[in-house]
Amino acid sequence: MSSLAEQPSLVLTQRLVDGTVEWIPIEVPQRVPAIAEAGFALIDRANYEAPETLVAHRRGDDLVVKVQETEVLILDGFFVTADVAFYPTTDIAGGAGPFSGSPVTSDSQVLAGSPAGEQVVWSAEPGEVDTPEVVDEESGGGRGASPLLR
Repeated sequence: MSSLAEQPSLVLTQRLVDGTVEWIPIEVPQRVPAIAEAGFALIDRANYEAPETLVAHRRGDDLVVKVQETEVLILDGFFVTADVAFYPTTDIAGGAGPFSGSPVTSDSQVLAGSPAGEQVVWSAEPGEVDTPEVVDEESGGGRGASPLLR
């Protein structure tokens, strides 16, 4: 994806508790109220995947999502809404669907090594945060940590 101004193809998918899925075109920046028991995912319709440079951070009670360092989405009240989830990775074209993988929830912890003053809860940007190595207890070997620390 080049610049957001050139390709306004971002959409927010919203899955409600009754199974209804709505696609909401993103007008940068877009404010959307977090809904109890709903799932959200941000998708680039150019390739039907989540943007590769997505960073989600906490600002008060809201989840703020940046793409290419541009604030594109604010989920109002995300951290005080019951059972709401944001799915930062998706691959609809590959059949994984928009609501798969590890979601960001109100219980998600801030990533270790976050820049001072930012509560980054998820980052797909290389070098954005340092993720610690997780030790595999069975083999004793290490493996990279999930981007979302719980």
